[in-house]
Amino acid sequence: MKRILTCTALLAAFVVLSMFYTTPANAQLILASGTYRVVEIDEGKERIGIAKLDANPNVTQNWVYMRLQTKVTKRFFQDGWQRDEKIEPSEIFSVIEKGDVIKVDGGRDWNGSITAKNILILPDNVDWNQEN
Repeated sequence: MKRILTCTALLAAFVVLSMFYTTPANAQLILASGTYRVVEIDEGKERIGIAKLDANPNVTQNWVYMRLQTKVTKRFFQDGWQRDEKIEPSEIFSVIEKGDVIKVDGGRDWNGSITAKNILILPDNVDWNQEN
């Protein structure tokens, strides 16, 4: 009888404690996508500093964070042809440079930064200020 009461008390304590335990929220607030200029590269924190195309190209307006699931593609235009090349997320910091134009699809986090789902590195030989 004592054993049944002990088990019941432990089960009740577990149920009560599990009602008060919550996991931290990791959801993204809104979807974010746009075309930006690369201003800074912070490989240690796996992030890229960006600014809008018409903004000061020396001032970081926001950060794009990379994840292992981020799909990275580099686009090439040559002689009227377009070619897209897939790049591993771990190699993006050896391919991307300050001043490059990137198109980012992802979600905006609680702190305002963007967690990238897809990054498209656009070619240098296109004037993106005229296109957008």
